[in-house]
Amino acid sequence: MQLDDLVRVIGDSPFFSGLPQEEQLVLAQLGRVDQHMPGGVLFRPGHVVTALYLVIDGVVEICREESEAVGLLPVAYRGSGALLAGSKVI
Repeated sequence: MQLDDLVRVIGDSPFFSGLPQEEQLVLAQLGRVDQHMPGGVLFRPGHVVTALYLVIDGVVEICREESEAVGLLPVAYRGSGALLAGSKVI
């Protein structure tokens, strides 16, 4: 993804849309684009999250572990433009 495309994606995100263009450019320069396959894990409960994830394309399923017997259950879905970080999902 080209730098100007990344700046556009950042600016289109509701979370970053109010930032001045220069700051959006800095974020684009400091960030990186990762591609994740379906079923991949960005982070797990209890892990220290050291990044923000901006969904550029696709949908992220957010799950909560009910118990060892039940396993993970989906509690939310986030699509393009969503920002993800470690948070408590109730």
